[in-house]
Amino acid sequence: MFLPRLMATGIGSLPHADPGAAVEAVARFLPQAPFWPQLPKRGKQEGMCAQFLPGLPGWAGDHLLQANPARITLEERTAFFERAFAAGQDGWPLDEQRAAGYETFLKREWSPPARVLKGQVTGPITMGISVTDDEDKPVLYNDEMMEFVCTQLTQLARGQEKCLAGKAGDESVRTMIFIDEPWMAAYGSAFAAFGRDTVIRYLSWVMEGIKGLKAVHCCGNTDWSLLLATPADVLSFDAYGYGDKVMLYAEELASFLRRGGYLAWGIVPSEGPLAQKETVDSLLERLEAWGEHLARFLPSTLYLWERSFITPSCGLGNQSVEDAETILNMTDRLAQNMRSKVGGGW
Repeated sequence: MFLPRLMATGIGSLPHADPGAAVEAVARFLPQAPFWPQLPKRGKQEGMCAQFLPGLPGWAGDHLLQANPARITLEERTAFFERAFAAGQDGWPLDEQRAAGYETFLKREWSPPARVLKGQVTGPITMGISVTDDEDKPVLYNDEMMEFVCTQLTQLARGQEKCLAGKAGDESVRTMIFIDEPWMAAYGSAFAAFGRDTVIRYLSWVMEGIKGLKAVHCCGNTDWSLLLATPADVLSFDAYGYGDKVMLYAEELASFLRRGGYLAWGIVPSEGPLAQKETVDSLLERLEAWGEHLARFLPSTLYLWERSFITPSCGLGNQSVEDAETILNMTDRLAQNMRSKVGGGW
């Protein structure tokens, strides 16, 4: 059984304009579980949704993020699904012009010391709300458009997974694809009129197309039992800002871990000013407190930490380069200190 044992990794975005510098920062601070960096400051083409839109039937371009179902011809629909069927589990490549960090990441040697290679896609709920039709209605409420969205995200996740597995060079090195769902923080509010079944259906659609580790990340508070009801292997959450809320689901989290799941603790604040107020020791104390609470529902505290990753609370694309690298460094040092404290011969 794979045990991450407090590996440090990142969520997705970095503020660097130079993809080489971004990848080297990942290699320096997160050598065990490196991720390919999304670089939104390079331009709107690397925005969270725009990065994964090309090829979506009805897509109208970055300036509108609109998909018009009325303009989608039968030929376009047929070609889209025929392409997906032909690609199968190999998936589709990311657009080189929209993922400079990905292309640079794939050119680098990672194994060893990497044990996990991480990629990411925007989740179907967040994509479904962010992409609108010509009437500014989110495509989340259009079943046909969501079939396109989920197929597209599945194929882009599969394409990453294949390339990352090819870089591993060793069967012991895992791939891990994060499905990023910031809009899940609005679940249950008047701004997000979608139900439990909708979330589980679309997240499961994308996850079930992924062979390796599949994670779901939400950087706010949400109904965590809902995300635990999906096929996710890893639950990634903002432990720094919402640890108390997440721990209300301690029994469900413990059941998730006992059936083979993992937790990614976003314990390092992803905003520079907040990170500057903390130390590795202060964050370690906070992490241990949540761990002690959750471990009451598990065989042991060691059982919990063996099944845990350490991350920043969210992506770092909006920070300065200096602050982002400070946060990555803090994440790495916290993970090392926590491993030393837990022991276990790691």
